[in-house]
Formats: sequence, structure tokens, C-alpha cells
Amino acid sequence: HLTLQRLRDELKEKNAQLEREIVERMRVEAVLRQSKRDLARAHAMAQLGNFRHDLRTGEIVWSRELCRMAGLGDEERTLDLEQVRKRIHSDDLPALDHAFQSVLNDGDSAALDIRLRLSDGSARHVHDQFEAVCDENGRAVQIFGTVQNIDERKQAEEALRESEERYRSLFDNNSSVMLVIDPETGDIVDANPAACSFYGYSHEELVGKKITNINILPRDQVFQEMERARSGSRKHFYFRHRLAGGDIVDVEVFSGPFRIQNRPLLYLLIHDITARMRAEEALRESEEKYRLITETSMSGIFSLDVHGN
Repeated sequence: HLTLQRLRDELKEKNAQLEREIVERMRVEAVLRQSKRDLARAHAMAQLGNFRHDLRTGEIVWSRELCRMAGLGDEERTLDLEQVRKRIHSDDLPALDHAFQSVLNDGDSAALDIRLRLSDGSARHVHDQFEAVCDENGRAVQIFGTVQNIDERKQAEEALRESEERYRSLFDNNSSVMLVIDPETGDIVDANPAACSFYGYSHEELVGKKITNINILPRDQVFQEMERARSGSRKHFYFRHRLAGGDIVDVEVFSGPFRIQNRPLLYLLIHDITARMRAEEALRESEEKYRLITETSMSGIFSLDVHGN
């Protein structure tokens, strides 16, 4: 009787343990399913797909997100190498083949930007990154990789390139003297051909200088004026600049802040007003002489216009 009771107790305990294991397994499977859903959602949000290439069978499996990215529907697909190559822009195949062979030879990883060919004939820019999976003997048996949609990044890069080309064209071809300076350091970052001609330096010499090498104001005062230009509190300035030959010229400067690749800079549009300043000074001196003559002369002085009035 005691032996039977002990068997019943052991069976009851084993059943309870089995129930606990089943509950735990169900919990783990639920967590795993949720993890897979979260991963799929993250891949969709990041527009990130993946693939596995079995080197032994030649079978290539594209994830759901990669198929969606390539315009092949919303389900995982198994493809062969020829089908995959048809989906790659022909101009990108040589670079992809070279990277693939390097990974096979070195057992390393590779990353490159390529274009996927869509069914409508358009192309999608993607970043392809993959690595070899080796067996216990160190032999590559699989290639695993990720593919991310970078169309927006490429569009932004193209817009930036076009913007920089427009800036470069306007800057280089402008007949006005133009400088670009870093307001933090005073470094001359760029100078157009008109500036090089005006100051008498080569481009390399001019961009190797600071604005304080040219502006004859004390250094602290130059930085105060740059801060006014950077903050937008002042845009119009009068300075005296030193040329390469040592001559000092009067300049009128229009300046303001802008950014290149998120770097804060100042543009300087510079006009030589030396002749104007000399003419104004000569006029002031002439008027002063006239005033002194009229005030000190004992004779009567009068003026007539062309009509005798």
C-alpha cells in the first residue's frame, strides 16, 4: 500500500512538473513570437531586409521586407542566383561580384551601395552588407546579409551635391570679392578668384590665412565684429584691409551667417571703396578750405550759377 501511494505521489509531482514546463514553454514561445513580431516591425520601420545564401544548394532566401523593398510582394521568397542578379542594376554587378568573391576568399564581410531594379524599370538605392558563415572546418557554407533602403539618403546627398555645385558656380564666377570665414577661429575657409586677384594671393595662400591677417583692426575687435555678423545684429561694415603687397585699402563689407554641411560660417561680400573714400576726403578738404576762405576774407564773396543768378 505504501509503495502504491508513493508511486501516486511521484506521478502527481511529475504531472505538476510537466504542467509547469508546458506553461513555461508556452510563455517562452509567446515571448519568441512577440520578439519576431517586434523584429519584423523594426525591420519594416527601418526599411531593413535580410537574406541567406546557402552556398551548398545555391538557394537564396529573401526576407519579407527585402521582397517588399524589391517590389516582389509581402512574403518571404526563395530565389536562385540568376533571379537575384536580374534584380541588381547591371552597372553595380561588377562591384558586387568583387565584394562577394572577397568575402568567400577571406571569410570576412563586405558593405557597398547598390541599386535594385524594380518591376516598373525604376531603381532603388540600397546599402548591402553581408558576411560569410563558416562550418567547423572554417569553410564558408552560407552568406548572410542585410539590405537597407537608402533612397532618402541618396536623394538628400544629390540635393546637397546640387546645392554645393550651385554655390560653387555662384561663388567662383562672381566678379565681386567674396570670402568665407569660420567665425569661431577667424580662418579663411574659402576665397573666390576675384578675392585672390584683389588681395594678391593664390587660393592656397589665402585660405591658409586668418581674417585677422588681413583686417588691420585689433584681433579682439575683429572677433567682436564677426560675432555681430554671426548673430545678425549687423550686416554692413567698413574696414581697412591689407593686401599682399602691404598696401592698405578701404573696404565696404556685407556679411552674414550660413552653413555648409552643418558647419556655421560667415560669408563676406567685399567692395573696394578706396577711391570713393579718397574722393570724399578731398571734397571735405576742399569744403573746409572754402569755409576758411569765406570766414577770413575781408572782401565780399558771392557765387553765381550758370544763369547768372
